Amino acid sequence: MGDKVRGIDVVPVRRIGIFSGAAMSISLMVGSGIFSTPSTVVSYVGTPLMGILLYALGGVISFGGAMAYIELGIMYPQNGGTMRFLAHLYPKPRALLSFLFTWCMIVCIRAGAIAANGPVYGHYWIYGLFGGPDLQNLHPTLYAHRDWIYRGIGVVVTALMTLVCMASVKWSVRAINVLTVLKMGVLLFFSVTGILILVGAIKTEKNDNWSRGFKGSSNQASAYARALNKVSFAYSGWSNVAYAIGEMKNPRRELPIASTLGLVTVTVLYILSIVAFYSGVSYNEVVSSSETLAATFSNKIFGKIFGQKVLPILIGFSVLGSSFAEIFTSGRIISAAGRVGYIPMMNYFGYYHPRLKTPMFALAFNFILVCIYLLAPPPGNIFNFLVDFIQYPGWLFYGFAVLGCIIFRFTRPNHPKRKFKAFLPLPALFVAVSIFLTVFPFIKFTEYVDGYKYYLSPTLGLCTVIIGFIPWYLRMYWWADRTGQDYTAWIQVEEDEDISDL
Repeated sequence: MGDKVRGIDVVPVRRIGIFSGAAMSISLMVGSGIFSTPSTVVSYVGTPLMGILLYALGGVISFGGAMAYIELGIMYPQNGGTMRFLAHLYPKPRALLSFLFTWCMIVCIRAGAIAANGPVYGHYWIYGLFGGPDLQNLHPTLYAHRDWIYRGIGVVVTALMTLVCMASVKWSVRAINVLTVLKMGVLLFFSVTGILILVGAIKTEKNDNWSRGFKGSSNQASAYARALNKVSFAYSGWSNVAYAIGEMKNPRRELPIASTLGLVTVTVLYILSIVAFYSGVSYNEVVSSSETLAATFSNKIFGKIFGQKVLPILIGFSVLGSSFAEIFTSGRIISAAGRVGYIPMMNYFGYYHPRLKTPMFALAFNFILVCIYLLAPPPGNIFNFLVDFIQYPGWLFYGFAVLGCIIFRFTRPNHPKRKFKAFLPLPALFVAVSIFLTVFPFIKFTEYVDGYKYYLSPTLGLCTVIIGFIPWYLRMYWWADRTGQDYTAWIQVEEDEDISDL
C-alpha cells in the first residue's frame, strides 16, 4: 500500500516530442473510421461525391477544434485535456461540466471507441487469413459465430496492448509510432492508387460514382447528421495529444506543430484514399461492404494474394494502432481524474508506478470497461451502434470546450498564459457543427439505423450524461462537504502555476 500512495506523487515523464505527438493524433485518427465509415456515409447521404465533401468538411471542422485545443493546451499543459479545459473555462458549479465530461469519457467515449475497433481489426484479419469477407470458407459453424470470434480477438488483443502500456511508456510510444508509420504507408498506398485509377494508369470496372454527381443526394438534415457523426469519428483523434500534454517535452513549441501536422496529413490522405475507394468499387458494392470497404477495394484492384490477403491484414494493424493510442491516453485520463479527486480511491486510479511511470490501475480499469462494451451487446453490428453512442456526448462536451475558448478570448483577453491564438471563425464553425450533431440525431429520417431504432444511440448517449449528475453530486457535494475536501482547489493552483519554462 505504501507504494501505491507514493505513486500518487510520481510525476509523469516528459518524453513526447513533435513526431510522437503527431503520431499520437494520427494513430488514433487513422483507425477503423477511414476504413469502415465511407460505406455508411454514402448509404446515408446518397452519393459518393457528397460523401467526399463531408470528409473534406470534417477536416476543416476538426482543424477548428484543434486550434482551440492548442490555445487551451498551452495555457494548461497537464495531462487530462478536455477535463482540465472545462474546469478552467466553467469552474462553477463545482466543475460540473468538467466532471460530467470525465464521467462520460471514462465510462462511455473512450472505452466504447476501443471496443468499436476490436471487431473491425478482427474482421480484417479474418478476411485476410481466410481469403474472403467472412469465415464461410473456413467452417460453417464458425461462420455462424463470426461476430463473437471478432469480439474475442478484440478482447485478447486489447489485453496485450494494455499490458504493454502498463509495462513501459517508451515501448508504448515506440509501438504507436511504428503502427502510425505502417498505417500512413497503407493510406499513402491507397491514395496513390486512387490517383492512378483516375488518370487511367490502373484499369478498373466502370462505375457511375462520379458521373451521377449529386443526383440522388439526401435532402434530410438528420441523414447528414448521422453521416457527419461517422465522418467525425474518423477524425476523432484530433484531440488525442491534448490528453498527454503533461508528457510533452515542450508543449508551447511542440503542441501546435504536432497537432497541425497530424491533422493536415490525415485530411489529405483521407480524401485521396476515399477517392480511390469510390473510384474502384461500384455504388452497390460501396453500400453493401459496410466496415470492410477497404478490403473489398483491395480485393478487386490487387487480386487474391496482395489484395485479398496482405492488404486486409495490414489494414487490421492500422486499426489496431488507433486502439493502442486510445488505450495509452485512456490511462492518462483516468489517472488525471483520480489525481484531482473526481473519482474515489485516488490512491489507485491516480497511481503511477514509481519505477515504470505508468498509470497501472487506471489502465486495468479501462480494460475492464472495454471488455464490457465488447461482450455485453447482443450479436449484431455493434460498430455503427457504438460509434453513434459515443459520438453524442463527445460532441456535446467538445462543443462546450471550444465555445469556452472563444468566450475566454473576450472575458479574459489578457490572460498571461495565452501564448497562441486560434483563428476564431474556425472554432465558431466547430461550435455550430457540434450543436447540429447534438440536435439532429433525434430527428427521424428512417425508422431503423443499422438494425436499431434511430433514436436509441443518441438517447443512450444523452442518458449517460444525465446519469453523471448523480456521481457528481455525491462526490462534489455530499462526500466533499462531509470530509471537508475541496475537489476544485486544483483549478486555482493551475491558474497560478508558472509555465514559463515549458
